[in-house]
Amino acid sequence: MMGVNPRSSRSPPENDFETALQSASSSAASLDTEPWPIPLNPLPDELLSSWLMRLAMAHGVKVQTFSSLTWPTKAVWNRDIDKSADREFISVLAHKSGTSLWEAHATTLSAYEGYLFETLNRFGPTPWLLPVGIYHRVRQRFGQQFCPFCLREDREPYYRRRWRLAFMTSCERHSICLLDRCPDCRSPVNFHRNELSDSNVSFATSITHCFNCSLDFSSSTVSASTTPVTTPEVTFIQHLLIGLAHGSISITNQLDVYSHHFFAGLRQLMRVLALPNQRVANLRQDLDRRFDVRLNTITRQNTKTSPNLEGLDIDQRHQLLNGARILLVDWPELFVELSTKHRVWSSLWLKHLETDNSRWGRTQRTAPFWYWKTVYNRLNRRRYKPSELEISAATQYLHNTKGRCNKKMLADFFGAAIAYKRSSKQ
Repeated sequence: MMGVNPRSSRSPPENDFETALQSASSSAASLDTEPWPIPLNPLPDELLSSWLMRLAMAHGVKVQTFSSLTWPTKAVWNRDIDKSADREFISVLAHKSGTSLWEAHATTLSAYEGYLFETLNRFGPTPWLLPVGIYHRVRQRFGQQFCPFCLREDREPYYRRRWRLAFMTSCERHSICLLDRCPDCRSPVNFHRNELSDSNVSFATSITHCFNCSLDFSSSTVSASTTPVTTPEVTFIQHLLIGLAHGSISITNQLDVYSHHFFAGLRQLMRVLALPNQRVANLRQDLDRRFDVRLNTITRQNTKTSPNLEGLDIDQRHQLLNGARILLVDWPELFVELSTKHRVWSSLWLKHLETDNSRWGRTQRTAPFWYWKTVYNRLNRRRYKPSELEISAATQYLHNTKGRCNKKMLADFFGAAIAYKRSSKQ
């Protein structure tokens, strides 16, 4: 169902609907039995917050009023509702909108659990989910991306759920880079605040305008400011989206893996490419020269912490995704060739793996097997560490054959610097 366009349909007065909502919200039982006057299903891949905005507009009521009267005990807009919505919230929404529970759940970011990542952290960072940084109901960070062409072509404009994902730096339909802020005033997207602080406006009439300067994101002016992307980049994004939907992704003709395992490896590739390491920088420059993927602007100041992929701006994520895309071509031959050439060994490719620290909502300490197998088996350059028994036997051998033994002789014998330390115990 396409739903009702608030620009062309007459909506009931706000007060009448508020009365209906108050009556419906008077008890927990009524929340489960009283449907809204206008049933409105989510559009394909619609984001939960976008759907809530369209519902409020269709019923002629401000979204804050709509939310507080429907869920009087829940804080909706002072947190990332797309990620934090629980089962009770979704159950009420599904029943009152005349939508199946599955369709309602599919509008949330938690529906990616088991497909994009293993475990969702509802109130903290989760791999691949862009943060919006809410403070006093205002989104401070640039986690809500959009395609102006999609918004312009929609019969009823809406925001896609996939636009909240860190690897979605391009529109797979229009072959352009997505935008993550207002092109004019550079403010983050806050489509839920368009009608606030204006007593003369009873409800929002648009979901596409900047809350700060009122620029229409679906206008031709905004569309003209976008940057085109290449066909291979678009094809890669399409491949990722298809794999995400199906739950499995082909890395080679002989290797298919679960989608969340693939994305864990892809994320690790991108994070290592972002490291401020000279060998990694040389590899990036080689990719730039040979494949024209423009990786020369990747910079990070903090060298002690793990690269936060979701915290990078859209341009840097776009560059890193392109670099990882090239490394996955003819996997693993090109990856091993370039890594060997620039001496980027397993110690770097396995650096900053995800941990089970509950603060970050992650449960996995190791890389996915398809990634680890290549990195460990073909790029492992650990130095040989002789045992105490081997050192003792070598010491006796050198005394018998050379008449003497010292640390340098042991090191030359084993070809391992570790012999210096261990021989000191002799």
